[in-house]
Amino acid sequence: MTCRAAYLAMLLALTVVLGTWPVRAQVTTRSVRGLVDQCHSVEVLDKFLPVDSLAIRPPLSDSVRSAVMIAMVGSCKIISDTQSAVPLGDLGRWFEVELLGVSDSVTIISPLALDTAYRTTTYQMVVPIEADTVVVDSVVTTRQWNGSFGGVVMIRADSAIAFKGIIDVSGLGFAGGLRSANAGDCGLIIPCDRAGSGLSGGKGSSPLRPDSLCRSGHRPWASGGGGGDAHNSGGGGGGNASRGGRGGDEYHCGTVNGMWGMPGTGIINESADRVFLGGGGGGGHQNNSVATDGAPGGGIVMLRARKLIGDTVRLQSIGASAIASTRNDGGGGGGAGGTVLVDACSSVSPISINASGGRGSNVDHLHGPGGGGAGGFVLLQPALMQLGPGSLRVDLSGGQSGTSNGLPLYTNGASGGQRGRILARCPFVVPHSVQIDSISLVGDTMTIDLVTNDSTSSCKCIVEHTITVEGQGASALTLGTQLFMDVLLTTRVTWPVITFTALVPSQRAFRIPVLTVLSEDTTINVRSTSGLYGVTADQQCLWNGAEHAVRLNVCGFPARQVMIGIPIRIQVTVSPLREITCEIETGIAAEASVRIYDAIGSLIEVHPDVIMGPPPARSVESVRFNASGWPVGIYFIVVRTSQGTRSIMIRL
Repeated sequence: MTCRAAYLAMLLALTVVLGTWPVRAQVTTRSVRGLVDQCHSVEVLDKFLPVDSLAIRPPLSDSVRSAVMIAMVGSCKIISDTQSAVPLGDLGRWFEVELLGVSDSVTIISPLALDTAYRTTTYQMVVPIEADTVVVDSVVTTRQWNGSFGGVVMIRADSAIAFKGIIDVSGLGFAGGLRSANAGDCGLIIPCDRAGSGLSGGKGSSPLRPDSLCRSGHRPWASGGGGGDAHNSGGGGGGNASRGGRGGDEYHCGTVNGMWGMPGTGIINESADRVFLGGGGGGGHQNNSVATDGAPGGGIVMLRARKLIGDTVRLQSIGASAIASTRNDGGGGGGAGGTVLVDACSSVSPISINASGGRGSNVDHLHGPGGGGAGGFVLLQPALMQLGPGSLRVDLSGGQSGTSNGLPLYTNGASGGQRGRILARCPFVVPHSVQIDSISLVGDTMTIDLVTNDSTSSCKCIVEHTITVEGQGASALTLGTQLFMDVLLTTRVTWPVITFTALVPSQRAFRIPVLTVLSEDTTINVRSTSGLYGVTADQQCLWNGAEHAVRLNVCGFPARQVMIGIPIRIQVTVSPLREITCEIETGIAAEASVRIYDAIGSLIEVHPDVIMGPPPARSVESVRFNASGWPVGIYFIVVRTSQGTRSIMIRL
């Protein structure tokens, strides 16, 4: 029987034997505190994709209708021992799973298209704590990752998550490497070894599948720190969002130094769609039974709600520190910070997140201290990254290395972990489209339109657009910094380039006016880029913008055909009583119109019929406007004739 046929048969049997699953009663408010058990091991029973049959332990309650499956351990591409690891396949991803039923300890789920390496990937199932409002009451934590399940706290609220306490998964991530047995001569260099030989400390655990032939030695196990080699070198710090710190050098014994425990690598997570436990620190080498083990990394926190309320939102996923001090053996490395993911649109409370790395062990002089753990990942809904000053505090610092007992500045080569990363979840933002007409009449106002593509279902955030308008045929109708309701527009002119910087809410459209003027240059080039406002480049959310070419026309004809030698001169004066006099001088017979625009391109007044005298005599005509009631600002006077157009800018 095929997997699909077996699936249909099982559903039929479940309908007969079990009937329909009971629906979870709606819970308005749910309080959580203390130790929560949400995590379950997963055994994938299918031999072929898609996956629809799982063995889940401990078994799920009949009331559970949906859960999240996370790929915890799998494959990484290690470019080198000193560069970042690239997660492959499903590693680090999470999948929404619909649970259809259970029979004979087999849980049936909606078909799930996993990566083809699913047979060798370790997944776990996490059942979210769900309600309209979830109250974090006191300390909320969970069990440490044990190689099959654990290390994750997940809360989902339809309305809000209210904080009276703290969520703390510090030290619940990948385990640290064990210190070596008592053995090993000086000067050994051991990248890989079976655990227990005594020649090198154990490697810290990581998302990379373990290899029984390489459980100890100085080379890192992806984000797990390498162990210290003989004689008494320190273990490397665990990695996550960046590299850990290296362990201290071995006790030299009068010989050439061997190898230290290398730092756990960083993990590349540019799209912010994967979550990882913090890597464990490497174990120190010993021959006097006093070395220390590497420390575990931080766990994973995943929150989803419309808003966060209550007291300070406190979330911790700190890498554990190795035992503070040993004596004349190698020290263990600190664990890396874990991952904190917050998917919420707003917070009425300050947010404090700590995903820092742990410290390495101290040792006696000339022995190898442990390296510090790296900082972890903080993945945020972009709107949260634009909270006001003091509303969001994030600690991603790397842990310090151990030092020599009594000599706090002497590390014997050990180093601290690198800083972690805060990333915006960019797919939650849909930037504006920049649109502009390809043809514009000289003297008219062309518009650069920022068209919103966002929907009301996503969080409102501020997008920063930088738009450059290059060409002698363009003139700015805005100057300096101006506020248009909830849009802030800054205009800088370095002729012939105009640069607009617009801060625009993602759900708001906006229009920038630009005057087209008479010039020998008949093309205006418009280029744009955009990004999430207030977020640095290494935090993502940058979008390549559009590029447009606008062709100028006069009276429906290409401007270049009528540009040369247009016999029109304009002189404008403004009296103390704010009467504008516009003198138009020409040597041709022509009808002209005079228009006045304000700084944002609105037509203020028109004098439509100005008759210019026939040649050879030169004709000077005057047109007057009473501007006594006009606001202070910038105005553009545009004179249009059948022979061409001239414009001039004035200030009132």
